[in-house]
Amino acid sequence: MFTEIFRFELSFRAHRFDTYLYFLVLFLFSLVAVDFLFEGQVVVVAKNSPVIIARTMGITSALFLLIVSMIAGTSIIRDFSSNTHSLFFSFPFTKWEYLMGRFLGSFVTVIIIFLALPLGIMSSPFLPWQDPTDFVSFNFLAYLQPFVGLIIPTLFFSSALFFVTGLLTRKLLLVYIQSFFFLLIYLLALNFAAGSDDLFLTTLIEPFTFQTVRIVTGTWSNLDRNTLLIPIEGVLLANRMLWLGFGVITLFIGHYFFKFETQQSSGKKKTLKDTKNSITPDSVIISNPKVVTTFSTSSIFRRLIKQIWFNFRLVVNGVSFWAILLVAVGILLINGFSLGTNFGVDNLPTTYLIVGELVELTIIFFVGIILFYSGELIWKERDERVNYVADSLPTENWSIVVSKILGLVLLLVVLMLLMILSGIGFQAYNNYFDFEIGLYLTAFFLEIFPFLLLMTLVSFSVQLLVNHKYVAHIITVIILATTTIGFQVMGLEHVLVRFGGSFLPTYSDMNGYSNFMESFFWVKMYWISFTVFILILTISLAPRGTETSFKQRIRGIWINFSPNLRNAALFLFLMTVGSGVFVFYNTNVLNEYLSSKEELNLRASYELQLKHYEEYPQPEMDAVSLELDLYPADRSYQLNGSYELINTTDSTIDTLLIQKTPHNLVKLWFPHQSIIESIDSTNSDFGFYKLLLRQSLHPDETASLKFQQSFNPTGFSSELNPNLVSNGTLIDNFQFPSIGYLEDIEISDPTFRDQLSLAEKKRSAVLSDVTFGQIGKAAGDGEYIDFELIVSTDSNQIAVAPGKLLDTWVSDDRAYFHYSSKQKISNLYAIVSAEYETLTSAIKLTNNSDSIDLEIYYHPGHEFNVGSMMNGMERSLRYFSEHFSAFQFDQLRIVEVPLYHNRAQSLPGLITVAENMGFTLDIRDEETPDLPFYITAHEVSHQWWGDQVNPAKVQGQTLISETLAQYSALSIFRNTFSKDQVDEFLEWNMRQYFKQRPQESVEEMPLHLVESGQDYIYYRKGLIAMNAFQKLVSEEAVNAALAQFITDWNSFSGDKHLDSNRYPISTDLLGYFYAVTPDSLINEVKEIFEEIVIYDNKIEQVGAQELSSNQFEVKLKLSLNKLRVVGIENEQALEFTRPIEISFYQFDESGKKTLIEKIEIKENFKESDYTYTFSQRPDLLVLDPDLTFLDKNISDNKRQIDCE
Repeated sequence: MFTEIFRFELSFRAHRFDTYLYFLVLFLFSLVAVDFLFEGQVVVVAKNSPVIIARTMGITSALFLLIVSMIAGTSIIRDFSSNTHSLFFSFPFTKWEYLMGRFLGSFVTVIIIFLALPLGIMSSPFLPWQDPTDFVSFNFLAYLQPFVGLIIPTLFFSSALFFVTGLLTRKLLLVYIQSFFFLLIYLLALNFAAGSDDLFLTTLIEPFTFQTVRIVTGTWSNLDRNTLLIPIEGVLLANRMLWLGFGVITLFIGHYFFKFETQQSSGKKKTLKDTKNSITPDSVIISNPKVVTTFSTSSIFRRLIKQIWFNFRLVVNGVSFWAILLVAVGILLINGFSLGTNFGVDNLPTTYLIVGELVELTIIFFVGIILFYSGELIWKERDERVNYVADSLPTENWSIVVSKILGLVLLLVVLMLLMILSGIGFQAYNNYFDFEIGLYLTAFFLEIFPFLLLMTLVSFSVQLLVNHKYVAHIITVIILATTTIGFQVMGLEHVLVRFGGSFLPTYSDMNGYSNFMESFFWVKMYWISFTVFILILTISLAPRGTETSFKQRIRGIWINFSPNLRNAALFLFLMTVGSGVFVFYNTNVLNEYLSSKEELNLRASYELQLKHYEEYPQPEMDAVSLELDLYPADRSYQLNGSYELINTTDSTIDTLLIQKTPHNLVKLWFPHQSIIESIDSTNSDFGFYKLLLRQSLHPDETASLKFQQSFNPTGFSSELNPNLVSNGTLIDNFQFPSIGYLEDIEISDPTFRDQLSLAEKKRSAVLSDVTFGQIGKAAGDGEYIDFELIVSTDSNQIAVAPGKLLDTWVSDDRAYFHYSSKQKISNLYAIVSAEYETLTSAIKLTNNSDSIDLEIYYHPGHEFNVGSMMNGMERSLRYFSEHFSAFQFDQLRIVEVPLYHNRAQSLPGLITVAENMGFTLDIRDEETPDLPFYITAHEVSHQWWGDQVNPAKVQGQTLISETLAQYSALSIFRNTFSKDQVDEFLEWNMRQYFKQRPQESVEEMPLHLVESGQDYIYYRKGLIAMNAFQKLVSEEAVNAALAQFITDWNSFSGDKHLDSNRYPISTDLLGYFYAVTPDSLINEVKEIFEEIVIYDNKIEQVGAQELSSNQFEVKLKLSLNKLRVVGIENEQALEFTRPIEISFYQFDESGKKTLIEKIEIKENFKESDYTYTFSQRPDLLVLDPDLTFLDKNISDNKRQIDCE
């Protein structure tokens, strides 16, 4: 009988339309899954590499677990819901045959459906937009092995869980919510991964394997990733066996508890006596009450309120709802809140961060509740088989549907209030009491609630229209995915097309939601009007009574479309059209709207049509004078400017090329002046102008160019301009006219360039490029300028800019500030305006005649870390001026800017720091690295590395500007804080380097040839490299080399800079490094900077025994491996030659470790066994304790020592 049941289940699924729909949906998603999930990692890691295929399958199987629940979870429930179980149970088969026949039939169906996964990925290379070079040669095993070895075990356990849940509960919704159980396990795995150095438990418990595969292959070279199959062995094999075992256990549990009988006992046995006593004469007396029916507006409203409350309680009183809620609470407790972590340090639990985390962690539950309960509420009467009775009641369709919708909406409101309370509780638990209740309410009920309401309306509309609960679920997901992700891929990004429009912009404590509320209101009005209009149409098609086919409902639409509904539909239609037209007028007529595709095409056209102007000789700026009027409340400005130009070329110049921001609301004009003969505006669409000079500009001659520029937005746009906001405006020199063709407008992404048939673009000019060797960070506009600025802003704000503040005054309710540089400064500057509080100090340096004024401008309420930042400024200035050279300005300012700038930037005498990058970091725990201090030190060091020394714009530029800044900050950090904090920061950087290496899109370069965009090299690797170099030659030697480097290459006084007429390159710097390096270490230092050399060092074994009362013998075994990376990560083994240290520690009663002895291994590296004797009991062994080797896996460099 098992065979018959098994075949029956397969036959049943084969004749179901939804089976083929699930296969099609999964196949179509798999076709494009790699592009969306990984963006291909073009060139280095192929789109069809075994690693990418395996991870794509893992992620996709997790995303589509709902399909598994719809197949495996319903097979037994179907028998009970259709009342055929009594018939089945009368047949001569055992419980095992019945259950296994049903389960295996469903499981095989699931496997067949999920075969769409490898088939879709396999077909992806044949899509018309794919580039054949993004793929390696076809390998069938790369698809078969992960599907069989990784995906089928996941499908087995999930099918078993869904099957048994349906078997024992017979409630389909409980089957659905098992998907959240898997999410809970996955987040638990991630939590272990984030909180533990030992990733074994993480890889063991993660059910979908895409994180496990990432960890297992984390140290692979990209060549391995492109060629090797995923090894299903070790921890990965243990993971699969664990989940297969859980699946088998789940099936045994289901078999044990399932009662193979037609009636289920409720627990208490009812006796015949109880039954007889329950029937009394009074119980059968029937009275005929007088029924009075009223259909007034007030009575309809009262009934609607009762229905809403009934539907709300219907959901809340269900076991399914509390199961979902408990899983949600579990995820919040397990995963916690990711507080905008920067460099391993959390931000303070400010309300905007908590709100963001709450939404991110719980949005899937809101979506799940809407998706599932819309179906449950619509189908409630039919599932309970009382629909004919309910349909006969004198209640209009709209009342029934609206009460169900509002009942679900009420539930969402209650859940959002619970989320708010949990956020407040988390803040209080972390001793943060600035709760900002208004922000909670705004974020949840003004931003999130409209989106959830729209989802609710769409989900109910689809349920009414499709009239098939499970297919409606799938169609709803398809609609949402298509109108969000799908439309974006197709270039349909406008808020009038993209579902729901847009969310509010990123919240900033400084700026709130800026001026975005008006546009947000109108867009939401458009979408809500539209979805309610659609809902009214579908209500008219709602199935009722016996006529439920779509054709029958179409015939009766006009009967159900009552006058009230028609009037409401007409009103909503007019609202939709009116609000849509208003939004379009503001975003596309009053403002400029460009989709991502249109913007790319514009940039491509700019390059194709104007690239030849790049070779035109142009003058450079020698002085800049600006009069800027800022109007933050209106997000506008007026500018009067003057550039003093000098012809530094050997050619005569008769035409000026001027480039403004290519935005049509930025207006640029040139008032009548004697130097301009005519203006060619042919390419003004690109913001590009040709100014024919009245008199040619000969070499070394100067001229003054006056201009006016304004930005006056009207109406509202679809996007926030982060530079012009009501509080925290930041305008830099890139917003003002520049000279010549602007290469920064060009598209740099190689994928987009290839799609638009643009020539290959190098990330950086080669090291030997003579032309770019004469260009620094200002990119040819003139590297150093005299600067003067008079800026006005709202009277309650302070405007901050480079230069000395000469004067400030108030006139006509506007505040004016006059800044001027005493000497030339870098042609990189910014003007910031906001309401600030200030912290000031002054410092006297030994090699500066005057004291240096120190100022920090911060947002009121963000005083948490200003003391640490001021300390960082003072210590950095003292150290750098003592060891490198004198500080060049009379003042140094730090200015806080809104968080969406998301970076810190060092300008001449001015440092801008985003609020989340330093001001709101949580360093209240003394064990937490003082990151605000470190960031301050790093940015202060740029006054030397990047300003005093301006590297050429070629390969290796960021070795000088960023790696040296990392080293300088580390030196201050090491001299200020504990070794444990320093080691924690070094360890984080090393992990980030190896984590980001596989994401390289072109080719990893050695440090001295590092290119633009390779921040994992010049930041992460660079810090470890300089730490190793300092360890080899000493801090004094490194600083001496850097001091001489500055002396020779100072941009104002350096002899080598002036004599060579170029800026320094990385090989110049390395020459100073080699000069202070002993001959015996030259090769080691060259390997650090000029090659890509990594290590795979490991403590294989360690043990200790007590020889006597004060003698302990330690025996250990090390594995020391040195690898050179050649080409696209082809690793070659090298002889291990560099001295390496091991440290032995002892723990006290509090767990604090104390160094017993540090031992250096200088030779005989091939020997793996070492023995040492100590007079103290060693508890911990650390290999490379100062983190000077770029080690693939530093987790195995620490081992506890067990003493016998």
